[in-house]
Order: sequence, then C-alpha cells, then structure tokens
Amino acid sequence: MDTSSVFKRTNIAVLIACIALVLAFSTHKHLYYDEAHYIMASKGITQLNVNQFDSLQSFTSADLAKQNTLSNLYTQGLYNIVLHYYTGIFVRSLNAHLSLSIIIGILLLIAFYKVSREFFGDSLYTSLSLLLLCTNMVIFKMNFDITPYIFSVFCVVTSALYFFRYLYREASPANLLLLGLWSAFGIMAHLFVSYIVIIYIIALLGKEKGNFFRKGNILPLLAPIALLCLFFAPQAIFLIKYSSDFRTHALNTHSQVTLSTPEACQLFLKSVAINFSLIFPIFKDTLAVQAVSFVLAILIFLAGAKMFAPHKEDQRKFSLLFALGIISCLFLAALAAYTNNRLLFSYRYFAFSIPFCCLFITMFLRGILTDQKLGMLYKLALPAILILPGLYEFTANRLHKTIIPNNYVQTAEYIRQNNIHRISTPDAIDAAFINSLLPANYPMTYLMDHHSTDFILYRASTTERIPVINNSIIELY
Repeated sequence: MDTSSVFKRTNIAVLIACIALVLAFSTHKHLYYDEAHYIMASKGITQLNVNQFDSLQSFTSADLAKQNTLSNLYTQGLYNIVLHYYTGIFVRSLNAHLSLSIIIGILLLIAFYKVSREFFGDSLYTSLSLLLLCTNMVIFKMNFDITPYIFSVFCVVTSALYFFRYLYREASPANLLLLGLWSAFGIMAHLFVSYIVIIYIIALLGKEKGNFFRKGNILPLLAPIALLCLFFAPQAIFLIKYSSDFRTHALNTHSQVTLSTPEACQLFLKSVAINFSLIFPIFKDTLAVQAVSFVLAILIFLAGAKMFAPHKEDQRKFSLLFALGIISCLFLAALAAYTNNRLLFSYRYFAFSIPFCCLFITMFLRGILTDQKLGMLYKLALPAILILPGLYEFTANRLHKTIIPNNYVQTAEYIRQNNIHRISTPDAIDAAFINSLLPANYPMTYLMDHHSTDFILYRASTTERIPVINNSIIELY
C-alpha cells in the first residue's frame, strides 16, 4: 500500500472522527438566546404579527396557524424556510429543530474535507485543516444552535469548493454556475456572506479580466443574480412597508450597544488574532495581548508570502486565503464604525471567514514543516503556538454550553404528554413559542393574563400552576 493511499484512509478516518465528535455532543441541548426567535419565525411568527394577539383575551392554535403563511415565512430568510419544511416532517420538538443544524454541520465537515483536498491532496495536512475547523470554538458551537449560521457557513464552504476548482482546476461554466448558486444561497441565508463573495469576484476578475465575461459564462453569471433578485424583491417591499417599525426597534436596541472608536479598534485587533488561530486574547483580554497577537498574525502572513515567493502559484493561493480570512474583520470593523454598533463584533458574524483561516494556517504550517532551511526549533515552536492554545481552550471550556434556566420546552412537552388543551400565559409571545413546539395540528386554546407570572394549565376539573422561568429568552428581535 503506497503512502498516498495510507494518508487518504487516515484523512477519511479523521473526517469520521470529527463527525462522531459532533454527534457525541448533540445530546444535551438547552434553549439559548436567539433560538426561540428562529423557531417561531419558521412557524410564521414575527415581531410584527405576534403583537396583535396581546390585545385579545384568548385565541387558539388555529389562529396562530393562520400566521404560518408563505409571505410571513418568506420574509424570515432561507434558513427559516428550510427549517419550516424540515420540522414539518417530524414532531415539532426542540431536538427536531436542532437535528437540522447537526445534519448541516456534518455536511459542512464533508464539504470542507473536499475543499482541503483541493489544496493539500491526500496528505496529512488535509486532516490538520479539518481538525482546525472542527475544533474551532465558534464553528463547533454553531452545530448545536438553532440559528442560520451553520447553514450559511456550509453554503460558503460549498461555494468555495467550486470557486477553487474554477480558479485552479477547470474554468468551466458548470463550476462557475455552482459557485454562483451556492454563493446566492449563502447570501439568502445571511447577508454578511456578501463579504466573502466580494473577494470571489475580485479574484475572478483579477485572474481572467475581460475574458471572465465570455459568452459561455453569461448564463452562470446571470442565474444567481436572478435568483437573488427574485428572493429579495418581495422582502424589500416588506421592509419598506414596515420600515418605521424596524427603525424604532433598531434605535431602541442600538442605544444599548454603542461603542467608541478606540473600542472598535481594540475589537478589530482581537478579531483578527482569533480568526487566525491566535486566541491569546481569550485567555487575557488586554490591549497589549490584542496588539501583539494582531502583529503576530500579520508577521505570519509576511513570512508565508516570503516563503512561497519562489512558487508563484502557492504565493497567490496563500494571499487569497489571507484575504478571505481577514475580510470579515475589515468589513465588520468598517460597518461597526459607521453604525457605532457593538453587536457587529459578535463572533458569529466572523464565521464565514473561519474556514479560509483554517486553510491559511495549515498552508503556512505545511510550508514551515517542509522547509529544509528551518531548524527543528522553528518546526516545533510555530505549530505549538498556532494549534495547542486553541485545542486547550476547546477541550477546557468550549464543549460546555452555558445553560440559561427556562422551562418553555419542558412545559410544551408536559402539555403534550398529559393531553392538555387549555393554558393561560402572561403574554401572546409565550403562547406562540409553546405552540411552535407542539405538534402542528395539536388543538390548543390560549388565555391571556398579563398580570400573571405563571402558566396555568387547565385539566377537566383542576388547574395547575407552573411559574414561568426567564421569559426574556423568547423575545423576538
């Protein structure tokens, strides 16, 4: 058996191990902020239509079902449309909603394995890049979130597969079409995927220049543009119609999350460092640590560019990966400075660059480890600096998710198991979320008691009170 075959089997074994790791930590799910929003949105419940029920004394599950229309669903993005039809197949439990993210997370690992092979073939560096992605703190956590981010990252990685194939293997209309469609799906799931697509466009134009718009490429270029127009045109009409409501809500939220220019600069330094596996600011989050980590990230790029200088193709690949990795930091820092909004430095918004950062670091380490001029000290020290801190942080802390106490999921399960069909809740949103976790055709009557802090469950001859625990977790944003 030749070495290439052994390495290929090893890479597949590592891929299977990464998938097993995701599955192993999928059993202990707790509801987290934002997730209730996406669960309700996938059932047609939005900030704009749930308020109408607060003024009613009672309403039914059938009344809530009337909100589950294509128009209400359509305005909530591609992920919620997929979640809507996916959970329609199963009992609408928390685990049913979660399983979609886990399945997509597994598909993401498979897609990234294929992308890694485009760069490293059947060498062990494919396994290294896969391990860097799988154990990345942000990506791993997203596997267990009922949010659109893991879906968006999957779309980005799949688009990257055809992007790199178009650039380095075959500049065919088929690869360009698949690149465009998966990029469009990513943008339809989350608008910030656009910052990755911007780099795609610059790289393609830089390579082919005017030839990029040749006759065979016209249809592959127009298809994703037409898809985006068809998808976003109705949403634009919706946003214009309700712009005043969104503006009021945005201003109220913005007033609580403003940041100063020095703070924005510090967060930029930190985001660059963490993106490129220099996670030292997580251990000690000071300006000095942020600045040193940022400088180290830049030095890695400069050293790598010099190392690959004799090999122009590798140098271009290395520089392209760096651009795809750092673009999130540049884009979000500029947007945060313009809007003065701290929320834009939430790490989930950087996630679309992380796969490229993993490839970048792996390519740099391959150059270091295969360079005959470097001593053993460098070959041991640099991988340790770039790999071990992240692995330590991952195993020490990030496998354990913060639990926010609440009892909505348990209450919905209790209702279903005990065949209860009448409940009093403090607000309409409480009822809407519980209804989202009950079977689709489960008959339920909801009574409003705005002065209560309890769920009141009505049986045939008795009632049962359950105190509402942490209702802030179901707020719509």
